[in-house]
Amino acid sequence: MTAPLPLPLAVDEPARRRLGLFTTADLAARGVTEREVRTAVRTGAWVRLRTGVFVSAADLAEVDRSDRRHGLEALAVVAGLARPSAVLSRECAAWVWGLPRPRTATPVTVHLTDPHHWRQGVAGG
Repeated sequence: MTAPLPLPLAVDEPARRRLGLFTTADLAARGVTEREVRTAVRTGAWVRLRTGVFVSAADLAEVDRSDRRHGLEALAVVAGLARPSAVLSRECAAWVWGLPRPRTATPVTVHLTDPHHWRQGVAGG
């Protein structure tokens, strides 16, 4: 059995700021091949949250343990869009930033604001 593919440090450090998220673009920029990505997902070392957006199994376990999965999913939507002008908004942004919100407010819908795009609908994964 081979050791799981570690994230290149240049990918791992920025991922820490996003609850461990990293993208295929991050990996490709550091020379990680598509085959290596598929192997890491197949062996369970990495988990695909959305097309092109991953998290290590260890980081996902920590996020789930600390009840931050909704924030991780919201960040995965933003990372998957790869649009710097899109930002989280409404209850979702409050949750991610740790701002006060009603106790019953558990973000289920990811709300984004983008001055360059407008549409209303459900983001698929």
